[in-house]
Amino acid sequence: MRLWKAFTSAAWLGLIAVTLLPSLGVASPLFPDVRASRSINGKYMVVVQQTFDNPEPSTVRRVLRSTYVILRSEPFTNSRDKFQTSASFWSAFGWQVTPRGEASQRLFLPLISNDGQTLILVAVGVAMKVGDQEVMRIYKQQGNTAKLVRTLRLSEVWTHEEIEANGVFGEMGEEPMWYSEGSLEFSPDSRELLYRSRWNDRVRIKLANGTAVFERK
Repeated sequence: MRLWKAFTSAAWLGLIAVTLLPSLGVASPLFPDVRASRSINGKYMVVVQQTFDNPEPSTVRRVLRSTYVILRSEPFTNSRDKFQTSASFWSAFGWQVTPRGEASQRLFLPLISNDGQTLILVAVGVAMKVGDQEVMRIYKQQGNTAKLVRTLRLSEVWTHEEIEANGVFGEMGEEPMWYSEGSLEFSPDSRELLYRSRWNDRVRIKLANGTAVFERK
């Protein structure tokens, strides 16, 4: 599988609000081991904590569970608690997400909004022609817990014609990820997720309820 890289508009920590482009480098059989990403304003971070069936990192192992922990940049409002340093400090923000069932073992790229209250899990995978595959999950903070707002399918962000012309029957060969050459970013008020496909189709996803609407060209 070709290595697909993400080029960000802020400091790279994994995946932020991004524009995704195919790499011009050498093909790689492994997807990047992304463990964290940061919001565009730099105030929030999501860290991926994984549990494996084998604790030895040098062996081939399977992910049993993934938990996405949201952190916030620590401002040290009490002057007596801080000292002069260029280092960044992060504190627990009070909520996290552990997807249920098989989803907890799947590979996602996390996006955290600028207000720290919305987590998007972008599913890693090529566009499949058979079935209506999951492409992303929207989670909202509810106190110390998280609510799954909605799971979006490929048919909600690609047209039927695009799926028929570009979907594949299996993850094989040099096929790009479903999001490759497109972009995903939060709106300035963190109320919407804006998706642009490789064909320049634009979809607005309302984060309050997960509804997706194609914009007219």
